[in-house]
Amino acid sequence: MSVRKKPIKKVTFRVNEMLVAIISVYILLVSLQMWLLFGTINKALDKEHLDFSTYSAIASVIIFLCTMFFLRYVPDIPTGQNKKQEDENDNAY
Repeated sequence: MSVRKKPIKKVTFRVNEMLVAIISVYILLVSLQMWLLFGTINKALDKEHLDFSTYSAIASVIIFLCTMFFLRYVPDIPTGQNKKQEDENDNAY
């Protein structure tokens, strides 16, 4: 029996699904972060509710760190292509 390889089309579709999911999470996190920063600025200028502005600023920093954490995983998405190492290029000449 011969073993068939998976078509590249399916791998590309999975990569696209993963990228859409990551981009959707980014849009959600960035919009929430902008809302929190807007609330921080408004309440800080009001000077009556400084506790809310402090908490929302801390939450915005936490969301920023979560976004940076998710950004680490974007280059590791499998594309179905073999990565060439630099060692192979050195042996070419």
